[in-house]
Amino acid sequence: MVLAHPCPESFVAAVFERAVAAVTATDSIVECLDLYSTGYVPGQPLAPVDEAAVGRASTLVLVYPTWWSSQPATLGAWLAAVAELDLSHIGQLVCVTTHGSGRIGNFLIGRAGRLTVAKTFRARCASNATFRWIACYGVDTRDAAHRAGFLSRIDDEFGAKGAISRR
Repeated sequence: MVLAHPCPESFVAAVFERAVAAVTATDSIVECLDLYSTGYVPGQPLAPVDEAAVGRASTLVLVYPTWWSSQPATLGAWLAAVAELDLSHIGQLVCVTTHGSGRIGNFLIGRAGRLTVAKTFRARCASNATFRWIACYGVDTRDAAHRAGFLSRIDDEFGAKGAISRR
């Protein structure tokens, strides 16, 4: 699981922690990479620990905010570096993201962030790799109850009965 948010107190960080806890509760092995806390510098080679973790992964989960219709620049650069590796063992890609805008607004402007991973990055993975998009839309104007509901959805998606496969 990869976290790409500069603020450890953010809602996105809470979503990441919830997903990690839910998968860990299923006795699955989870390796976590926090691109901001580890100091990943866009344009630099991947850290050996990142390369090794990606090399062991069968599922890659990306947790990030959608800013200006796309991933944070740090995550985009990291994905570009990871795309240079052999990813044929990655059978599942999952994006968990937040959007300030609503679902319709995101659709109307072209869903660039989703398409970057679903089409371009997935093409580097296993030929039968699946893609899952889990988004919290309109987060800028939603109340605490909506955010709590999204965290419950994360429990469901990543927990023992969730749709995220464990390989």
